[in-house]
Amino acid sequence: MARGYVYFIQAELNGYIKIGWTDGHPSFRYSSLVTASPCPLIALGVIRGDRGLESDLHNLFGHLRSHGEWFRPGTDLLAFIQKKARPWPAKGAYEPKSPGEEAWRKRQQRWLSDMSGMALMFRKHGSWE
Repeated sequence: MARGYVYFIQAELNGYIKIGWTDGHPSFRYSSLVTASPCPLIALGVIRGDRGLESDLHNLFGHLRSHGEWFRPGTDLLAFIQKKARPWPAKGAYEPKSPGEEAWRKRQQRWLSDMSGMALMFRKHGSWE
């Protein structure tokens, strides 16, 4: 199968996360999604992989599916992204390996931790279910 990136992009408005795949550079896909989106989007991270990995992740997090490739930000999905995803690669880079990667990773972990807490709160109060 063709190699590319499985990416995770979050809608700021409702917190939903798109699990998608691209055979090009993720930044080009992000740009096209931002143009078409009615709300700001956040690039959470990427994993090198193929469409099979994307399909496996759709199945793994199927209990969180909202519609299409968009998923509610459950604690298990957020933990997976925090543990497995790499920082969004800069244009022209094939694998993200920058000096700022560690700082980005720390910011991402803090943000995902905050989102995990919010997901637990919404689950407790019946939202997103």
